[in-house]
Amino acid sequence: KALFQSEYADCVPFVFVRTPSSAARTRARIKNMAAFSAKLSKVGTKVRKTFGKPDVILASSPHPFTMIAGILEAKRYQVPCICEIRDLWPEAIFAGGRLKEKSVAGRIPERMKRKEEKCRE
Repeated sequence: KALFQSEYADCVPFVFVRTPSSAARTRARIKNMAAFSAKLSKVGTKVRKTFGKPDVILASSPHPFTMIAGILEAKRYQVPCICEIRDLWPEAIFAGGRLKEKSVAGRIPERMKRKEEKCRE
């Protein structure tokens, strides 16, 4: 299977990184997020060979891994990064009651959120 899929809209290539299904399970979502982050650099290299250097990186996702990865790729190619946040992070995780903010696993999203905010400065 290919690492990514691309589609054109108004002559602009949009690239979608293939990842495992995120289904409704917490573990599947974490696996999906980690796979995306792990694959992005390799995908970026192949995309550049296919389409040339990007003019801009659009990082659109409900989780912060996409924003962090998009910002890093934009820095790598020295282009702007537009981050679209489609979910309140990490508040959405805690609101469902499945994860407590003070737990070890709960502190990880908070750290990621702070890192993401620092990257945007």
